[in-house]
Amino acid sequence: MAEVEVLLLGSPQVRCGGWPVAFRTRKALALLAYLALEPGWQSCSGPRPARATDAAPCARA
Repeated sequence: MAEVEVLLLGSPQVRCGGWPVAFRTRKALALLAYLALEPGWQSCSGPRPARATDAAPCARA
């Protein structure tokens, strides 16, 4: 699996396997930056969010 680098100091840059990644919009880059900084989103081994049906039993059909 390729290593992903997110550089946020100065102008934001993203590299995957050493190659620069281009984004269509600045919003997409901003979302990636937010998720990279948000605790808990860096690894997939953390706790999973509950399903909506588990949180709201009245939503079941």
